[in-house]
Amino acid sequence: MDIEEIYTEEILARYRTPKNKGKLENFDFHLKENNPLCGDFIEVFIKVKNGKVEDAKFIGEGCVISQVSTDLLLDFIKNKSLEEIKKINDDFLIKNIVKIPISYRRILCATLPLKALKKIFI
Repeated sequence: MDIEEIYTEEILARYRTPKNKGKLENFDFHLKENNPLCGDFIEVFIKVKNGKVEDAKFIGEGCVISQVSTDLLLDFIKNKSLEEIKKINDDFLIKNIVKIPISYRRILCATLPLKALKKIFI
């Protein structure tokens, strides 16, 4: 099994059993985002305590890339300050959090959760 097959298996496993899927009852931020080109949709719930993300969950529907990217990004932002999160860009998300090659056509799917998070800073 080559490295690309291993990543593919990890991504599919994460899609089947996401760690952050669900809805928080008590949250500080509720963000919605969709990709009208393909129909991907996410709702993100974030709880902040002492200036850092204490918990983050999401509900949504869409392709493997959008849903896994959301799950991975929410894992990454836990225990991070809003200022740290503000510095995350699309390139960082894909290279350091999602960590799989993303085709040009799938960039909007992969960056959907970051687009939602950026609404905190508007």
